[in-house]
Amino acid sequence: RIDSKHKLKVSYNVDYSIISEQLRTFIECNKIDVVIFQDVKHKYLYRFFYQYRQSHKVKLIYCFHVSPDYWKYFKHGFNIKDIKYFIKRMIGINPYVHEIKKMYNLVDNFVLLSNSFIDDFCTTYKIADASKLSAIPNPLSFPPVKAIGEKQNIVLIVSRFCERQKNLCSALRIWKNLEVECPGWQMKIVGYGEDENMLKQYAHKLNLKNVTFEGKQENVRRYYAKAKIFMMTSNFEGFGMTLIEAQQMGCVPLAFDNFPVLHDIIQNGENGFIIASNDEKQYVKCCQRLMNENELFYKLSNRAIVSCQEFSIKNIKNKWNNLLNHPI
Repeated sequence: RIDSKHKLKVSYNVDYSIISEQLRTFIECNKIDVVIFQDVKHKYLYRFFYQYRQSHKVKLIYCFHVSPDYWKYFKHGFNIKDIKYFIKRMIGINPYVHEIKKMYNLVDNFVLLSNSFIDDFCTTYKIADASKLSAIPNPLSFPPVKAIGEKQNIVLIVSRFCERQKNLCSALRIWKNLEVECPGWQMKIVGYGEDENMLKQYAHKLNLKNVTFEGKQENVRRYYAKAKIFMMTSNFEGFGMTLIEAQQMGCVPLAFDNFPVLHDIIQNGENGFIIASNDEKQYVKCCQRLMNENELFYKLSNRAIVSCQEFSIKNIKNKWNNLLNHPI
Protein backbone atom coordinates (compact mmCIF):
# COMPACT_ATOMS: atom_id res chain seq x y z
CA ARG A 1 0.00 0.00 0.00
CA ILE A 2 1.13 3.54 -0.74
CA ASP A 3 1.16 5.93 2.19
CA SER A 4 -1.46 8.67 1.92
CA LYS A 5 1.21 11.39 2.06
CA HIS A 6 2.49 10.07 -1.25
CA LYS A 7 -0.93 10.33 -2.90
CA LEU A 8 -2.57 13.37 -4.41
CA LYS A 9 -6.19 13.51 -5.50
CA VAL A 10 -6.87 16.43 -7.81
CA SER A 11 -10.29 17.85 -8.59
CA TYR A 12 -10.69 19.59 -11.94
CA ASN A 13 -13.75 21.45 -10.63
CA VAL A 14 -11.66 24.11 -8.95
CA ASP A 15 -9.66 27.07 -10.20
CA TYR A 16 -6.49 26.24 -12.13
CA SER A 17 -4.32 28.15 -9.66
CA ILE A 18 -5.32 25.71 -6.91
CA ILE A 19 -4.49 22.64 -9.00
CA SER A 20 -1.23 24.21 -10.10
CA GLU A 21 -0.12 24.80 -6.52
CA GLN A 22 -1.18 21.30 -5.45
CA LEU A 23 0.83 19.69 -8.22
CA ARG A 24 3.90 21.87 -7.73
CA THR A 25 3.99 21.24 -3.98
CA PHE A 26 3.46 17.49 -4.38
CA ILE A 27 6.22 17.14 -6.99
CA GLU A 28 8.77 19.16 -5.05
CA CYS A 29 8.02 17.74 -1.58
CA ASN A 30 8.33 14.18 -2.91
CA LYS A 31 11.37 14.99 -5.08
CA ILE A 32 9.66 13.56 -8.16
CA ASP A 33 11.80 13.53 -11.30
CA VAL A 34 9.60 11.35 -13.56
CA VAL A 35 5.87 11.84 -14.17
CA ILE A 36 3.90 9.16 -16.03
CA PHE A 37 0.56 10.11 -17.57
CA GLN A 38 -1.74 7.08 -17.66
CA ASP A 39 -3.73 8.23 -20.70
CA VAL A 40 -4.77 11.49 -19.01
CA LYS A 41 -4.77 14.64 -21.11
CA HIS A 42 -6.86 17.18 -19.20
CA LYS A 43 -6.15 20.77 -20.25
CA TYR A 44 -5.10 21.72 -16.71
CA LEU A 45 -2.44 19.00 -16.62
CA TYR A 46 -1.10 20.05 -19.99
CA ARG A 47 -1.05 23.70 -18.96
CA PHE A 48 0.70 23.02 -15.66
CA PHE A 49 3.48 20.81 -17.04
CA TYR A 50 4.01 23.07 -20.04
CA GLN A 51 4.64 25.96 -17.65
CA TYR A 52 6.49 23.93 -15.01
CA ARG A 53 9.07 22.64 -17.47
CA GLN A 54 10.09 26.16 -18.38
CA SER A 55 11.99 26.35 -15.09
CA HIS A 56 12.19 22.77 -13.71
CA LYS A 57 13.70 19.53 -14.93
CA VAL A 58 11.19 16.68 -14.85
CA LYS A 59 10.85 13.75 -17.23
CA LEU A 60 7.38 13.26 -18.71
CA ILE A 61 6.10 9.93 -20.06
CA TYR A 62 2.67 9.52 -21.64
CA CYS A 63 0.99 6.09 -21.89
CA PHE A 64 -1.46 5.68 -24.77
CA HIS A 65 -3.71 2.75 -23.81
CA VAL A 66 -5.88 2.58 -26.94
CA SER A 67 -5.48 2.00 -30.67
CA PRO A 68 -4.40 5.11 -32.62
CA ASP A 69 -7.79 5.50 -34.31
CA TYR A 70 -9.95 4.81 -31.23
CA TRP A 71 -11.99 8.01 -31.66
CA LYS A 72 -13.27 6.93 -35.09
CA TYR A 73 -15.66 4.56 -33.34
CA PHE A 74 -17.32 7.27 -31.21
CA LYS A 75 -20.87 8.31 -31.96
CA HIS A 76 -21.70 11.96 -31.42
CA GLY A 77 -25.08 13.28 -30.46
CA PHE A 78 -26.20 16.83 -29.96
CA ASN A 79 -25.16 17.80 -26.45
CA ILE A 80 -22.97 20.90 -25.98
CA LYS A 81 -19.72 18.93 -25.99
CA ASP A 82 -20.57 17.20 -29.27
CA ILE A 83 -21.68 20.44 -30.93
CA LYS A 84 -18.23 21.86 -30.13
CA TYR A 85 -16.72 18.73 -31.71
CA PHE A 86 -18.69 19.23 -34.93
CA ILE A 87 -17.78 22.94 -35.13
CA LYS A 88 -14.08 22.12 -34.79
CA ARG A 89 -14.32 19.44 -37.47
CA MET A 90 -16.11 21.88 -39.79
CA ILE A 91 -13.21 24.34 -39.57
CA GLY A 92 -10.66 21.61 -40.18
CA ILE A 93 -9.64 20.70 -36.61
CA ASN A 94 -9.93 17.17 -35.28
CA PRO A 95 -10.04 17.66 -31.47
CA TYR A 96 -8.70 14.16 -30.76
CA VAL A 97 -5.74 14.54 -33.11
CA HIS A 98 -5.07 18.06 -31.85
CA GLU A 99 -5.01 17.05 -28.15
CA ILE A 100 -2.82 13.98 -28.63
CA LYS A 101 -0.34 15.80 -30.86
CA LYS A 102 -0.02 18.58 -28.26
CA MET A 103 0.73 15.99 -25.60
CA TYR A 104 3.22 14.23 -27.87
CA ASN A 105 5.11 17.49 -28.36
CA LEU A 106 5.15 18.13 -24.62
CA VAL A 107 6.45 14.82 -23.26
CA ASP A 108 9.84 13.10 -23.48
CA ASN A 109 8.51 9.61 -24.20
CA PHE A 110 5.21 8.48 -25.65
CA VAL A 111 4.43 4.82 -24.92
CA LEU A 112 2.18 2.72 -27.16
CA LEU A 113 1.05 -0.81 -26.38
CA SER A 114 2.57 -2.39 -29.49
CA ASN A 115 5.17 -1.71 -32.17
CA SER A 116 2.40 -2.51 -34.65
CA PHE A 117 0.74 0.80 -33.71
CA ILE A 118 3.73 3.03 -34.51
CA ASP A 119 3.16 3.55 -38.25
CA ASP A 120 -0.59 4.12 -37.78
CA PHE A 121 0.06 6.53 -34.94
CA CYS A 122 2.50 8.59 -37.02
CA THR A 123 0.06 8.70 -39.93
CA THR A 124 -3.01 9.51 -37.83
CA TYR A 125 -1.35 12.25 -35.77
CA LYS A 126 0.98 13.53 -38.52
CA ILE A 127 4.13 12.76 -36.53
CA ALA A 128 7.31 13.37 -38.57
CA ASP A 129 9.78 12.52 -35.79
CA ALA A 130 8.95 9.17 -34.17
CA SER A 131 11.97 9.19 -31.84
CA LYS A 132 9.78 9.69 -28.76
CA LEU A 133 7.71 6.61 -29.50
CA SER A 134 8.25 3.26 -27.82
CA ALA A 135 6.09 0.20 -27.19
CA ILE A 136 5.52 -1.50 -23.86
CA PRO A 137 2.63 -3.98 -23.59
CA ASN A 138 0.58 -4.71 -20.51
CA PRO A 139 1.84 -7.44 -18.14
CA LEU A 140 0.13 -10.67 -17.09
CA SER A 141 -2.59 -10.28 -14.48
CA PHE A 142 -2.24 -13.52 -12.52
CA PRO A 143 0.54 -15.41 -10.70
CA PRO A 144 2.34 -17.99 -12.89
CA VAL A 145 0.46 -21.14 -13.91
CA LYS A 146 2.56 -24.20 -14.80
CA ALA A 147 -0.13 -26.70 -15.76
CA ILE A 148 -3.72 -26.81 -16.93
CA GLY A 149 -6.23 -27.58 -14.21
CA GLU A 150 -9.46 -29.50 -14.63
CA LYS A 151 -11.38 -28.00 -17.53
CA GLN A 152 -15.09 -28.00 -18.34
CA ASN A 153 -16.97 -27.60 -21.61
CA ILE A 154 -17.31 -23.86 -21.21
CA VAL A 155 -16.91 -21.03 -23.71
CA LEU A 156 -16.07 -17.82 -21.86
CA ILE A 157 -16.45 -14.13 -22.58
CA VAL A 158 -15.01 -11.51 -20.23
CA SER A 159 -15.87 -8.03 -21.43
CA ARG A 160 -17.33 -4.61 -20.88
CA PHE A 161 -20.79 -4.47 -22.42
CA CYS A 162 -19.99 -1.76 -24.94
CA GLU A 163 -21.33 -2.95 -28.28
CA ARG A 164 -19.61 -0.43 -30.56
CA GLN A 165 -16.24 -1.76 -29.41
CA LYS A 166 -16.82 -5.31 -28.18
CA ASN A 167 -19.27 -6.44 -30.88
CA LEU A 168 -20.91 -8.93 -28.52
CA CYS A 169 -24.02 -9.43 -30.65
CA SER A 170 -21.72 -11.20 -33.09
CA ALA A 171 -20.57 -13.52 -30.28
CA LEU A 172 -24.19 -14.37 -29.49
CA ARG A 173 -24.92 -15.18 -33.14
CA ILE A 174 -21.85 -17.42 -33.24
CA TRP A 175 -23.03 -19.18 -30.11
CA LYS A 176 -26.46 -19.71 -31.66
CA ASN A 177 -24.77 -22.01 -34.20
CA LEU A 178 -22.48 -23.66 -31.68
CA GLU A 179 -25.08 -24.67 -29.13
CA VAL A 180 -27.00 -26.51 -31.87
CA GLU A 181 -23.93 -28.26 -33.29
CA CYS A 182 -22.14 -28.95 -29.99
CA PRO A 183 -24.65 -29.87 -27.26
CA GLY A 184 -23.25 -30.26 -23.78
CA TRP A 185 -21.34 -27.00 -23.93
CA GLN A 186 -22.28 -23.75 -22.20
CA MET A 187 -21.35 -20.10 -22.59
CA LYS A 188 -20.62 -17.87 -19.60
CA ILE A 189 -20.45 -14.10 -20.08
CA VAL A 190 -18.70 -12.15 -17.33
CA GLY A 191 -19.00 -8.38 -17.32
CA TYR A 192 -21.28 -5.39 -17.21
CA GLY A 193 -21.83 -2.08 -18.98
CA GLU A 194 -24.13 0.28 -20.80
CA ASP A 195 -25.46 -2.30 -23.28
CA GLU A 196 -26.29 -5.06 -20.80
CA ASN A 197 -30.07 -4.91 -21.23
CA MET A 198 -29.78 -4.81 -25.02
CA LEU A 199 -27.52 -7.90 -25.03
CA LYS A 200 -29.83 -9.86 -22.75
CA GLN A 201 -32.77 -8.97 -24.97
CA TYR A 202 -30.82 -10.03 -28.05
CA ALA A 203 -29.93 -13.37 -26.43
CA HIS A 204 -33.63 -13.87 -25.67
CA LYS A 205 -34.54 -12.95 -29.26
CA LEU A 206 -32.10 -15.60 -30.54
CA ASN A 207 -33.70 -18.09 -28.14
CA LEU A 208 -30.31 -19.08 -26.70
CA LYS A 209 -30.48 -21.90 -24.19
CA ASN A 210 -27.06 -22.45 -22.67
CA VAL A 211 -25.95 -18.88 -21.95
CA THR A 212 -25.60 -17.26 -18.56
CA PHE A 213 -24.77 -13.64 -17.81
CA GLU A 214 -22.55 -13.78 -14.72
CA GLY A 215 -22.39 -10.04 -14.04
CA LYS A 216 -19.42 -8.22 -12.54
CA GLN A 217 -17.01 -10.60 -10.80
CA GLU A 218 -14.16 -9.85 -8.40
CA ASN A 219 -12.54 -13.25 -8.94
CA VAL A 220 -12.55 -13.64 -12.71
CA ARG A 221 -9.56 -15.98 -12.61
CA ARG A 222 -11.76 -18.90 -11.55
CA TYR A 223 -13.78 -18.53 -14.76
CA TYR A 224 -10.67 -18.69 -16.94
CA ALA A 225 -9.47 -21.71 -14.95
CA LYS A 226 -12.60 -23.75 -15.75
CA ALA A 227 -13.23 -22.65 -19.34
CA LYS A 228 -11.67 -24.30 -22.39
CA ILE A 229 -12.36 -21.61 -24.96
CA PHE A 230 -12.19 -17.81 -24.73
CA MET A 231 -14.18 -15.79 -27.25
CA MET A 232 -13.39 -12.20 -28.30
CA THR A 233 -15.27 -10.45 -31.13
CA SER A 234 -14.04 -6.86 -30.66
CA ASN A 235 -14.05 -4.30 -33.46
CA PHE A 236 -10.95 -2.68 -31.97
CA GLU A 237 -8.69 -3.00 -28.93
CA GLY A 238 -5.74 -1.15 -27.48
CA PHE A 239 -4.20 -4.42 -26.35
CA GLY A 240 -6.72 -7.06 -25.31
CA MET A 241 -5.78 -7.93 -21.74
CA THR A 242 -8.40 -10.68 -21.56
CA LEU A 243 -6.57 -12.58 -24.32
CA ILE A 244 -3.39 -13.00 -22.28
CA GLU A 245 -5.42 -13.62 -19.13
CA ALA A 246 -7.12 -16.50 -20.93
CA GLN A 247 -3.83 -17.85 -22.29
CA GLN A 248 -2.25 -17.71 -18.85
CA MET A 249 -4.98 -20.02 -17.54
CA GLY A 250 -4.84 -22.44 -20.48
CA CYS A 251 -8.09 -21.12 -21.94
CA VAL A 252 -7.61 -21.04 -25.73
CA PRO A 253 -8.54 -17.63 -27.23
CA LEU A 254 -10.18 -16.81 -30.54
CA ALA A 255 -10.54 -13.27 -31.92
CA PHE A 256 -11.45 -11.46 -35.11
CA ASP A 257 -8.51 -9.96 -36.99
CA ASN A 258 -9.72 -6.42 -36.32
CA PHE A 259 -6.71 -4.88 -34.55
CA PRO A 260 -2.98 -5.27 -35.26
CA VAL A 261 -1.82 -5.94 -31.70
CA LEU A 262 -3.72 -9.23 -31.85
CA HIS A 263 -0.78 -10.69 -33.79
CA ASP A 264 1.55 -9.88 -30.87
CA ILE A 265 -0.53 -12.19 -28.69
CA ILE A 266 -1.94 -15.00 -30.86
CA GLN A 267 0.05 -17.09 -33.31
CA ASN A 268 -2.75 -18.52 -35.41
CA GLY A 269 -3.23 -22.25 -34.89
CA GLU A 270 -0.44 -22.37 -32.30
CA ASN A 271 -1.78 -20.74 -29.13
CA GLY A 272 -5.21 -19.63 -30.32
CA PHE A 273 -7.05 -18.76 -33.51
CA ILE A 274 -7.17 -15.51 -35.47
CA ILE A 275 -10.40 -15.31 -37.46
CA ALA A 276 -10.76 -13.25 -40.66
CA SER A 277 -12.41 -9.94 -39.87
CA ASN A 278 -16.05 -10.47 -38.86
CA ASP A 279 -16.24 -13.90 -40.53
CA GLU A 280 -18.73 -15.56 -38.20
CA LYS A 281 -18.84 -18.81 -40.19
CA GLN A 282 -15.08 -19.29 -39.87
CA TYR A 283 -15.35 -18.45 -36.17
CA VAL A 284 -17.91 -21.23 -35.70
CA LYS A 285 -15.68 -23.74 -37.50
CA CYS A 286 -12.62 -22.94 -35.38
CA CYS A 287 -14.64 -23.23 -32.19
CA GLN A 288 -16.03 -26.57 -33.32
CA ARG A 289 -12.52 -27.89 -33.92
CA LEU A 290 -11.51 -27.03 -30.35
CA MET A 291 -14.73 -28.50 -29.00
CA ASN A 292 -14.42 -31.77 -30.90
CA GLU A 293 -10.65 -32.34 -31.01
CA ASN A 294 -9.29 -32.85 -27.50
CA GLU A 295 -5.71 -33.30 -28.67
CA LEU A 296 -5.83 -29.97 -30.53
CA PHE A 297 -7.29 -28.19 -27.53
CA TYR A 298 -4.60 -29.40 -25.12
CA LYS A 299 -1.80 -28.64 -27.60
CA LEU A 300 -2.95 -25.02 -28.01
CA SER A 301 -3.74 -24.69 -24.32
CA ASN A 302 -0.25 -25.75 -23.22
CA ARG A 303 1.42 -23.54 -25.81
CA ALA A 304 -0.71 -20.58 -24.71
CA ILE A 305 0.55 -20.92 -21.12
CA VAL A 306 4.14 -20.84 -22.36
CA SER A 307 3.84 -18.13 -25.03
CA CYS A 308 2.10 -15.60 -22.80
CA GLN A 309 5.22 -15.47 -20.60
CA GLU A 310 6.48 -12.91 -23.09
CA PHE A 311 4.21 -10.56 -21.11
CA SER A 312 5.45 -11.61 -17.67
CA ILE A 313 5.84 -8.89 -15.06
CA LYS A 314 9.61 -9.44 -15.12
CA ASN A 315 9.85 -8.83 -18.88
CA ILE A 316 7.59 -5.78 -18.82
CA LYS A 317 9.42 -4.39 -15.77
CA ASN A 318 12.70 -4.60 -17.69
CA LYS A 319 11.21 -2.60 -20.55
CA TRP A 320 10.04 0.09 -18.12
CA ASN A 321 13.42 0.19 -16.36
CA ASN A 322 15.14 0.74 -19.71
CA LEU A 323 12.82 3.60 -20.52
CA LEU A 324 13.02 5.22 -17.09
CA ASN A 325 16.80 5.05 -17.03
CA HIS A 326 17.19 6.49 -20.50
CA PRO A 327 18.42 10.09 -20.25
CA ILE A 328 16.17 12.93 -21.32
